[in-house]
Amino acid sequence: VIHAPDLATALAAIPDGSLSAIILNHVLEHLPNPANDLALLAPKLKPDGLLFIEVPNEQWKKWLIDIRSFVSRGGDTWFPGHINFFTAPVLRRFLEYQNFHIRQLRKMTIANYPALFTFMLGGDAALVNSRRARILLALARLTRVETFLNYGIALRVLCRPNTQQK
Repeated sequence: VIHAPDLATALAAIPDGSLSAIILNHVLEHLPNPANDLALLAPKLKPDGLLFIEVPNEQWKKWLIDIRSFVSRGGDTWFPGHINFFTAPVLRRFLEYQNFHIRQLRKMTIANYPALFTFMLGGDAALVNSRRARILLALARLTRVETFLNYGIALRVLCRPNTQQK
Protein backbone atom coordinates (compact mmCIF):
# COMPACT_ATOMS: atom_id res chain seq x y z
CA VAL A 1 0.00 0.00 0.00
CA ILE A 2 1.34 3.37 -1.00
CA HIS A 3 0.06 6.54 0.65
CA ALA A 4 0.74 9.71 -1.27
CA PRO A 5 -0.88 13.09 -1.83
CA ASP A 6 -1.37 12.44 -5.55
CA LEU A 7 -1.06 9.76 -8.22
CA ALA A 8 2.27 10.99 -9.62
CA THR A 9 3.89 10.80 -6.19
CA ALA A 10 2.48 7.35 -5.54
CA LEU A 11 3.61 6.04 -8.93
CA ALA A 12 7.14 7.37 -8.40
CA ALA A 13 7.57 4.53 -5.87
CA ILE A 14 6.73 1.90 -8.52
CA PRO A 15 9.46 0.96 -11.02
CA ASP A 16 8.62 1.35 -14.71
CA GLY A 17 7.81 -1.93 -16.44
CA SER A 18 7.06 -3.76 -13.19
CA LEU A 19 3.28 -4.32 -13.24
CA SER A 20 1.50 -7.15 -15.04
CA ALA A 21 -1.87 -5.46 -14.72
CA ILE A 22 -3.48 -2.24 -13.63
CA ILE A 23 -7.16 -2.24 -12.73
CA LEU A 24 -9.28 0.90 -12.89
CA ASN A 25 -12.67 -0.33 -11.71
CA HIS A 26 -15.09 2.60 -11.77
CA VAL A 27 -12.26 5.14 -11.50
CA LEU A 28 -12.02 7.04 -14.83
CA GLU A 29 -15.42 8.68 -14.38
CA HIS A 30 -14.09 10.37 -11.19
CA LEU A 31 -10.71 11.67 -12.39
CA PRO A 32 -10.29 15.38 -13.22
CA ASN A 33 -7.80 14.57 -16.00
CA PRO A 34 -7.95 10.89 -16.98
CA ALA A 35 -5.66 11.39 -20.00
CA ASN A 36 -2.80 12.58 -17.78
CA ASP A 37 -3.41 9.74 -15.31
CA LEU A 38 -3.31 7.11 -18.08
CA ALA A 39 -0.04 8.63 -19.32
CA LEU A 40 1.40 8.17 -15.82
CA LEU A 41 0.15 4.58 -15.52
CA ALA A 42 1.20 3.24 -18.95
CA PRO A 43 4.97 3.14 -18.30
CA LYS A 44 4.43 1.08 -15.14
CA LEU A 45 3.16 -1.91 -17.15
CA LYS A 46 5.41 -4.78 -18.20
CA PRO A 47 5.80 -5.22 -21.98
CA ASP A 48 2.90 -7.69 -21.99
CA GLY A 49 1.03 -5.90 -19.19
CA LEU A 50 -2.66 -5.10 -19.46
CA LEU A 51 -4.90 -2.28 -18.33
CA PHE A 52 -8.43 -3.26 -17.23
CA ILE A 53 -10.99 -0.45 -17.14
CA GLU A 54 -14.64 -0.55 -16.15
CA VAL A 55 -16.88 2.52 -16.24
CA PRO A 56 -20.63 3.11 -16.16
CA ASN A 57 -22.17 3.18 -19.63
CA GLU A 58 -23.60 6.66 -20.18
CA GLN A 59 -25.91 5.12 -22.81
CA TRP A 60 -27.84 3.55 -19.92
CA LYS A 61 -28.22 6.64 -17.74
CA LYS A 62 -31.54 7.98 -19.11
CA TRP A 63 -33.12 4.52 -19.00
CA LEU A 64 -31.83 3.93 -15.49
CA ILE A 65 -33.23 7.22 -14.22
CA ASP A 66 -36.61 6.36 -15.76
CA ILE A 67 -36.51 2.84 -14.28
CA ARG A 68 -35.54 4.14 -10.84
CA SER A 69 -38.36 6.72 -10.98
CA PHE A 70 -40.78 3.94 -11.88
CA VAL A 71 -39.52 1.74 -9.04
CA SER A 72 -39.45 4.45 -6.38
CA ARG A 73 -40.72 8.00 -6.70
CA GLY A 74 -38.21 10.66 -5.73
CA GLY A 75 -34.77 9.25 -5.20
CA ASP A 76 -31.43 10.60 -4.15
CA THR A 77 -28.43 12.09 -5.94
CA TRP A 78 -27.43 10.30 -9.12
CA PHE A 79 -23.87 9.38 -10.00
CA PRO A 80 -22.18 11.37 -7.23
CA GLY A 81 -18.64 12.36 -8.10
CA HIS A 82 -18.90 11.46 -11.78
CA ILE A 83 -17.23 14.14 -13.87
CA ASN A 84 -16.52 12.04 -17.00
CA PHE A 85 -19.15 10.08 -18.88
CA PHE A 86 -18.49 7.35 -21.43
CA THR A 87 -20.39 5.44 -24.07
CA ALA A 88 -18.65 2.59 -25.90
CA PRO A 89 -17.64 4.71 -28.94
CA VAL A 90 -16.46 7.59 -26.73
CA LEU A 91 -14.39 5.29 -24.51
CA ARG A 92 -12.87 3.57 -27.55
CA ARG A 93 -11.90 6.90 -29.15
CA PHE A 94 -10.56 8.25 -25.86
CA LEU A 95 -8.30 5.23 -25.29
CA GLU A 96 -7.13 5.12 -28.90
CA TYR A 97 -6.31 8.83 -28.74
CA GLN A 98 -4.30 8.11 -25.58
CA ASN A 99 -2.35 5.54 -27.66
CA PHE A 100 -3.87 2.39 -26.17
CA HIS A 101 -4.61 -0.73 -28.19
CA ILE A 102 -8.00 -2.14 -27.23
CA ARG A 103 -8.01 -5.93 -27.06
CA GLN A 104 -11.61 -6.18 -25.90
CA LEU A 105 -14.45 -3.79 -25.18
CA ARG A 106 -17.58 -5.35 -23.75
CA LYS A 107 -20.91 -4.01 -22.61
CA MET A 108 -21.93 -5.57 -19.31
CA THR A 109 -25.65 -6.25 -19.17
CA ILE A 110 -27.91 -6.51 -16.15
CA ALA A 111 -27.88 -10.28 -16.67
CA ASN A 112 -24.07 -10.16 -16.34
CA TYR A 113 -24.04 -7.64 -13.54
CA PRO A 114 -27.19 -7.71 -11.36
CA ALA A 115 -25.34 -6.30 -8.31
CA LEU A 116 -24.55 -3.04 -10.13
CA PHE A 117 -28.16 -2.72 -11.30
CA THR A 118 -29.37 -3.32 -7.74
CA PHE A 119 -26.96 -0.66 -6.45
CA MET A 120 -28.15 1.83 -9.07
CA LEU A 121 -31.78 1.18 -8.14
CA GLY A 122 -30.98 2.24 -4.60
CA GLY A 123 -29.36 -0.83 -3.07
CA ASP A 124 -30.57 -4.06 -1.54
CA ALA A 125 -33.13 -2.26 0.64
CA ALA A 126 -34.77 -0.74 -2.44
CA LEU A 127 -34.90 -4.16 -4.06
CA VAL A 128 -36.40 -5.77 -0.96
CA ASN A 129 -38.96 -2.98 -0.53
CA SER A 130 -40.03 -2.71 -4.16
CA ARG A 131 -41.92 -5.42 -5.96
CA ARG A 132 -41.51 -3.43 -9.18
CA ALA A 133 -37.73 -3.46 -8.78
CA ARG A 134 -37.66 -7.23 -8.24
CA ILE A 135 -39.85 -7.79 -11.30
CA LEU A 136 -37.73 -5.49 -13.48
CA LEU A 137 -34.51 -7.19 -12.39
CA ALA A 138 -35.98 -10.64 -13.01
CA LEU A 139 -37.29 -9.64 -16.45
CA ALA A 140 -33.98 -8.09 -17.46
CA ARG A 141 -32.06 -11.17 -16.34
CA LEU A 142 -34.44 -13.63 -17.99
CA THR A 143 -35.04 -11.85 -21.29
CA ARG A 144 -31.56 -10.38 -21.73
CA VAL A 145 -33.31 -7.49 -23.48
CA GLU A 146 -30.15 -5.38 -23.34
CA THR A 147 -28.37 -7.79 -25.64
CA PHE A 148 -31.04 -7.28 -28.30
CA LEU A 149 -30.91 -3.50 -27.83
CA ASN A 150 -27.08 -3.48 -27.84
CA TYR A 151 -27.10 -1.82 -24.43
CA GLY A 152 -25.14 -2.46 -21.30
CA ILE A 153 -25.08 -1.00 -17.82
CA ALA A 154 -21.26 -0.82 -17.71
CA LEU A 155 -18.33 -0.95 -20.14
CA ARG A 156 -15.34 -3.23 -19.63
CA VAL A 157 -12.13 -2.72 -21.56
CA LEU A 158 -8.93 -4.71 -21.71
CA CYS A 159 -6.12 -2.78 -23.40
CA ARG A 160 -2.40 -2.09 -23.44
CA PRO A 161 -0.28 0.86 -24.48
CA ASN A 162 0.57 0.67 -28.19
CA THR A 163 4.29 0.90 -27.45
CA GLN A 164 4.02 -2.43 -25.59
CA GLN A 165 1.91 -4.22 -28.18
CA LYS A 166 3.15 -7.67 -29.25
